[in-house]
Amino acid sequence: MSHASPEAAPLLPVLIRQAKPADHAFVLSSWKRSAYAQGTTLPQGSFFRLMNAVCDEIMCGEPLILVATPPEMPSVILGWVCCESTSEGTLLYFAYVKSSYRRSKVCKRLLDTALAITEAEGAGPAKIAAFSDAKGKLGRFAPTLAKYGFVPATVSRALHMRSERG
Repeated sequence: MSHASPEAAPLLPVLIRQAKPADHAFVLSSWKRSAYAQGTTLPQGSFFRLMNAVCDEIMCGEPLILVATPPEMPSVILGWVCCESTSEGTLLYFAYVKSSYRRSKVCKRLLDTALAITEAEGAGPAKIAAFSDAKGKLGRFAPTLAKYGFVPATVSRALHMRSERG
């Protein structure tokens, strides 16, 4: 009996660009919904109130948000990453890719671009992922993030690292 692994989808042409203000509603909505789906011990209302506060705090710091789009449809977002440079390293707040594009290396291409930008900005060598599920795991992107050497951190640690920038 053969145990074939699922095949990767064909490599799609994508355009990686910085998010525009018009993209922020999709980014924030998908971030909160995806984070909730990864598991929480909080009631739904409490979770979303907390996520609203966390996202507001992160967004006021003007993080780097990159989106992947089809080149011919730059307003259609396939996935995105939100990160920033710190003296300690690249701080990845969240990564999201629509389920139908998750085997097309969209996340890898977003991370490659984000890391090139943060390294050019002088980020330290560490790679910190500031999101996890209720058990401290990195969720569905754990295999991809592990290849890059990302380690999990709590959101409070990430926000503390961010406040020490400067």
